[in-house]
Amino acid sequence: MTRTAYNRLQENRPSEPVVRQLQERYMVENWRWCQWAIVDAQAMTESQRELLPLYVEMYAEKIARVRKKMNHTTDPTRKRGYEMRIQKLERKKALVEAHIAAGTIPRAIFGSRKLLEKLSKGEDLLEDWRRSRAGQLFSVGQANQGGNANTRITGRKGTYMLDVRNWPGGDFTVELEIPKHCQPLLDAMLDSGVAYSVRIQRTPRNCQVFVSFKADELAVRPWNGLRLPAIDVNPEGLGVTIVSPDGNLFASKWFPEPALVHARAGKRAWLTANLVKRAFRWLQGLGCNAVAIEKLKFSMVLEGGSNRILANFLRKKLAELIKLRALKLEWVCAEVNPAYSSVAGELKYGGQFSRFNCHQLAALVLARRALGYGEQLTPEQLNRIPKRNRSYAKRVVGSFYGHRHLLLKPRHEPMEWKSDADAKGVRAFDERVTPHTAITKAVLPRLSVLLSGGCPEDESGARAHRVNAPPPTVDGVANLPHNVTEDTII
Repeated sequence: MTRTAYNRLQENRPSEPVVRQLQERYMVENWRWCQWAIVDAQAMTESQRELLPLYVEMYAEKIARVRKKMNHTTDPTRKRGYEMRIQKLERKKALVEAHIAAGTIPRAIFGSRKLLEKLSKGEDLLEDWRRSRAGQLFSVGQANQGGNANTRITGRKGTYMLDVRNWPGGDFTVELEIPKHCQPLLDAMLDSGVAYSVRIQRTPRNCQVFVSFKADELAVRPWNGLRLPAIDVNPEGLGVTIVSPDGNLFASKWFPEPALVHARAGKRAWLTANLVKRAFRWLQGLGCNAVAIEKLKFSMVLEGGSNRILANFLRKKLAELIKLRALKLEWVCAEVNPAYSSVAGELKYGGQFSRFNCHQLAALVLARRALGYGEQLTPEQLNRIPKRNRSYAKRVVGSFYGHRHLLLKPRHEPMEWKSDADAKGVRAFDERVTPHTAITKAVLPRLSVLLSGGCPEDESGARAHRVNAPPPTVDGVANLPHNVTEDTII
């Protein structure tokens, strides 16, 4: 039904005749299923139309990059290869521009492109291809119908049922397995009576049910003010660093996952989800309820091969999973500008924390930025930055003083952003913002012994370090986890 509606919409037909055509062709008495198929087809059409300008921008930048490579080579064979690549990209760009001018979209393949290509080569995969094309069911929610008219979720407190009604194959009821951390959110949705949409998708092993609804206000608890972690996203793992409210280091850990860069799509999704779970489980054990992440802007440009390490989709997937995990745990998720975070971390803290990798140091800088602490780089450190970027890097890394993230401000503090004039004095005197450095002189002898081989190692081989910065206090009493003391090295 969705495929038929999609093809009819490409012919600019109105929706009402299409609904009657779907009812007659597929013998569906309830018109809502036909209307929802049209809604699904319209959403697919609009999403493809929104991507067309991005495709033009992507092809233009790819052509510019290939031309730059061609200008820097003298090998005639390579030049010929670059010319052919430019011609191919220009043809694709012209095709997309023609669709934009005509108001059309490229043709879509329903089901699986790989199966269709194998079927066109003569392989006996007709039944598999048809099964992949008819493996889902979609129902739009309605508030005046109790949330959803034909696919209704019932039950509370761990037992949930899905009732599918008015389906041509007959009504049926199935039991849903809802994760425990999602059950309170689902109960609140059912109690509120808001409209929710249901999509049932068949997989080789089972059927997955996706429930979506609109939340007016996210249920997020305010930051407890004890300590703040930051996560640096990388396709090879996650660098997690926790800082105290005064901006000093509390703990850090590297969560490696080298299989991400070469795993297939299904396994890669499983690996990324478990990687984020491991990181948040460690943070929960240290009493955190907020996280700072990079405010990333992804483009669709990648020229020079299918290197997954350089691909943006891994970073985007990890960033989305971190945000969703924080939402499920009702944590504050603060997005911070990541400009020159790795450079500042390497230059300022690389010597002090030599056992940390560049991603852990970048996470340290991100956490300090979220709390309103910038970085003061010495002239010797600035000289290690290329001259063309030196002045801009100095201005960026020092511009976060006094600019704490809005979501991390206390309740009694007004939620307003300080101007540059208010933070000018704070940037001029580093001691006003950070009363002591990230590692005190009294800790240096102990830390040197620990870094020489006395630091514990967990089951994954990752090491975590702690310096004895003043512990956070609540009503004058130190507040630390049950397995952490002021003299413990994590």
